[in-house]
Amino acid sequence: MEDSLKYYHGELENPYNEINENLGLWCMRYNEIAAMLWDFEYHWINGWEKYSQLVGRNQALYFETYKFPKREFANIDEALKSFSWNVYSKLLYLGSERWIRYVYDNAMDERFYQPIFNVVPPDELPHYLHWYKGEANNPFTHERSDSTKGFWWNFEYHWYKTTQNLSEEGFYGYLQDYIANRLLHEEFGWERIPKEEQEMLMLAYRKGVTRWSL
Repeated sequence: MEDSLKYYHGELENPYNEINENLGLWCMRYNEIAAMLWDFEYHWINGWEKYSQLVGRNQALYFETYKFPKREFANIDEALKSFSWNVYSKLLYLGSERWIRYVYDNAMDERFYQPIFNVVPPDELPHYLHWYKGEANNPFTHERSDSTKGFWWNFEYHWYKTTQNLSEEGFYGYLQDYIANRLLHEEFGWERIPKEEQEMLMLAYRKGVTRWSL
């Protein structure tokens, strides 16, 4: 068995589908991310023919496409990157190499078992993120209709997940460009917006309300 593997260690069944003995046989103590990565590593070692015989296997087309992954990829990191391009890769989906590596290195931790509250501990996040605090799901889905908190949570989560290099300057540049080009359709960008209006737009972002609610 390869020393670099984190999830699959020769088991015949996925060990991340556990029964919680404290709550009875009906209750599964389930880690869907680790279970998915066990499938990924099982396929990496054994190929499509053996993987196709597993009960309850991941349905991603990736597994059938690459029948002999160890021959078709230079290394397991390249295979994992390719796997992340499909929606069945769950948290990995369309993430940066930094994000994929973070999830892959940590998904066996207790915080990834259901129910998942935080994927990233808040103290590991950049201080300049205002709404995303590492949650597994958007906590602002039931806000009042004039609230933009849920929108900005999604925005920050997407940026954190997809950017390769975290920096405060990079984040605020991306945020301001998004406001100018995507929300306001300002042809000449953030710098052409009057200073007073820039301040109001940033205040609306920090408060989680529309610009016109201030």
